[in-house]
Parts: sequence; structure tokens; C-alpha cells
Amino acid sequence: MLTKEKQKLRLQALEWALCALGVLAVSLSLALARVETCDYVSVNGDFQSYNVFRRILAGQTPYVDFANYVGMAPVVLNLPLVALNNSFANSLFVTNFTAALLFSVTVLLVFWLVARSRPAALLAAVFFVKFCSSGLLGTLLGARLGGYLTGLFESLYTPSNSMRIARLFLPFLLAGAALVWLKARRCGLEGDALQQALARRAPCLVWGLAAGLGVSWSNDFGLACLFCLTVLFVLVQALRLWEGWRALAARLGIYLAGALGGAAVSACLASGGHPLAYLRFTRDVGGWQYFYFNGTGGRAMLLYLLETPRLWAFALPAAAFLAWCLTRLWQKRLTDRQLVLGFLAFAILAATGAYTVSGSGYNFKEALEGYTWLALFALAARGLVRLTRRAARLRDGALRLAAAGLALALAVLAVRDAAGWKNAEHKGEYIPALGGWCEYT
Repeated sequence: MLTKEKQKLRLQALEWALCALGVLAVSLSLALARVETCDYVSVNGDFQSYNVFRRILAGQTPYVDFANYVGMAPVVLNLPLVALNNSFANSLFVTNFTAALLFSVTVLLVFWLVARSRPAALLAAVFFVKFCSSGLLGTLLGARLGGYLTGLFESLYTPSNSMRIARLFLPFLLAGAALVWLKARRCGLEGDALQQALARRAPCLVWGLAAGLGVSWSNDFGLACLFCLTVLFVLVQALRLWEGWRALAARLGIYLAGALGGAAVSACLASGGHPLAYLRFTRDVGGWQYFYFNGTGGRAMLLYLLETPRLWAFALPAAAFLAWCLTRLWQKRLTDRQLVLGFLAFAILAATGAYTVSGSGYNFKEALEGYTWLALFALAARGLVRLTRRAARLRDGALRLAAAGLALALAVLAVRDAAGWKNAEHKGEYIPALGGWCEYT
């Protein structure tokens, strides 16, 4: 006879399994649609991504034998699947599949943290990418707003020019790890267990290792996460766990040792044991990638800040939220949920700021704009959750049923797409060297 607790755990496991099924189905369908043709377009980043994979599979070492300015995120997330079939077409399939998958995971985390409803988060994770990619978002919100949001989110759930969703996934990966830790410790998100843990040496070391290990993930979000985790660590120690300068120095020393050790390990792993090559490459990348960093030859683009009001429309709310979190921390009222959300906003804002003042501002919109809108949607969902709190069981049951039904329907459609793809009519001619069809022959 199963206890109520075991029944609840089994139901939750089934919910997660159905959510994963739906997300995988959407990602598969989008990936299959992308490889209807594998036409090479030199400026869209498709071959740029594959070039890294093919060189590694040929035995070359990143940062030593070839340029890898994007960072190791695309390699870690895509190379194992690309290695199963080393071709340009398979690279397109894999990168589009993982991009949609990663974005769905970020949707899940944002809705879970902001809307404070796991059923709503699971439904959003299954539904959102399909909602955008099918054109329903544009139809519902009209040509102007709907078209703008459709294009904005498309730049996140597709690889775009340089696997941006993979690069910016690092803060979400760290946030997810924090949530898993809290779940394993059976600590709620509304407490301060994550912050209080930093009074002990081992968590300080782990926090530092996490910050350092992410350095080679990407040149933008790897460094942004290191900076933000360091600032947050000091703030938590000074405003929440203050026990004098000696205690602060001891904990900070342990954190820095972990961060330096993690960064060294990260650089060695990324470069095949040549950390100096990694450091030289990272230092010089802005000199030849005009849109990455240092795009103006070292002149900070302060005028860009003044001439781009749309940037302020998204940066100021993020900064205001961080100021609110800082006030809550000073009052010793900051919850772990707010700490994790603050870290996500801080990391995205820091990476955006680095681009804007030291580069061309070329990539500011995808993360900052997209996740601001996503947070607004999650806040709207939070409002609906609060309005229906008296019928919470009925509401959550309806959300679970909708998520399950949608996941199963999407899985059926994905199986149909996969089964018929090989024998379907494809554009152009099959090119063995590409591993797929090409219209330009």
C-alpha cells in the first residue's frame, strides 16, 4: 500500500517525465524542420559552429590549434551528439535541437521562480517554444508587438549566429543547481538556507569552484557569472552573515581559492592542458571580433548608452530589482528565491553592460530584452495563480492536465515528423559532403 507521500512523489515524477517528453518533442520537430535543407550561408553562424566540432573531432585542440572565441558551451552541449554523425547537416540538427531544449529549460526556471507555481512552470516549459515557433504569438498579439516578440524569442530558441542560448545558459545552470541543492536539503525557496550555508567553509569553497569552473563556458557569461557570484558572496557575508573582519577574510580566502582553482581547471580542460594558450586567446579575442568585445578599438561606447533608449527600458527595471534585492538583504529578509532571481538578473545585466560599454552593443537585446519579457509573462501568471488560490487544487489539476495533454500531443506530432522525414520531399539535391540536401548546387 503506497503512502500519500510516495503517491505524491510518483505523481511528481510522472509530471516531470511528461514535461521532458513535450520539450524533447518540440525540440525534435524544430531540428527536423531546420535540416529540410542544409544550405551554407557564410554569415549565419551555422558553419562557424560546425567548424569547432569538426576540428575537435579531427584531433585539434581549442585555443591551441584553432580559434574558439565563442567558448566551450557549444562544445560541451553539442559535441557528443555531433560525434555520432560528423556532418554539417547533423551539426545543424543538433544545434537547433539543443537550442530549443535549453530555452525551454530557462522558461521552466523563470516561471518556477517568478510565478511560484510548479504546474504553471511545467506547462510553460512545454508550451512556450511551440507557441512562439508556430506563429500563434504573432497572431495573438498582432503584427507589431507579436512580430517583435516572435523575432526576439526566435533568436533565443534557435542557435542564431553563435549559439547565444548556450552561452547565456550558464547562469540558469547555476540557478538550477542551487534549486536542486535546496530540494535535496528539503529547504523551501522562501527561507535563507542557501545564504546561511555560506557561514561554513565547505559551501564557500563550492561556491568559489562553481564560479571558477564556468570561466571557459563563454567569454561573456562565463566572466559575468564569476564577477556576479563574487559580488554576491561578499554582500551575503557582509550584510547577512557578518561576524567580523577575521571571519570575512577567512571565508573570502576559501572562496577565492576555490574560484582560482576552478578557473585553472576550467582553462586546462578547455585547452587540453594549455591554460596560457587559453588566457592569451581570451585576452586577444576582442581585437579581431568586432562585435564581441572591444569593437571600437578600446573606446567605451558611452554615447551608445545615451542614444539607445530601448536599452534603458530593460536595463532600468533589472537594476531596480537588484536594488530591491540589496535592500532586502541589508534588512536580512532576502529569501533564497529572491537571491537566485537576483543572480540571474545581475548576470544578464553584467554581460549586457560589458557588451555595451566595451563593444558594439550588438548582442544586448537577446538576453536582456527576452528574459525581461519572459519575467513579465511569468508575473502575469503569478497574478492568475494568486487570484485562483482559493481553488488551488482545481487550478493545479487543470494546469497538470493541460501540460500532460499537450506533451502527449506534441510527442505524437514529433514521432510523425521523424517517421516521415527520410522519405519526404526535400528541397534541392542531396550532397554527401554536407550530409544533407542543398539548393545551391
